[in-house]
Amino acid sequence: MTNRLHLGYEDKIWLLADSVDVKDLLENLSEAAKTGAVVETSVRRSSNSTTDTSLVINPAVIPYWFVDEARPQRVGSLY
Repeated sequence: MTNRLHLGYEDKIWLLADSVDVKDLLENLSEAAKTGAVVETSVRRSSNSTTDTSLVINPAVIPYWFVDEARPQRVGSLY
């Protein structure tokens, strides 16, 4: 299971690094939106990426954000 971070407007989707605590991230985003601060977190752009990168978010200028789970899809055989 991989957690995905959705950021508003064009619905930018980032895969959260395994080390990211989702509850803490959402609390930090909520607090930063009120104060105008930024939040830094670790993400991957795709499931093929092996390297985490740092993403700095200013939630005060983003209309919405949420986290959901990305589950691997099973590929079946076509006959």
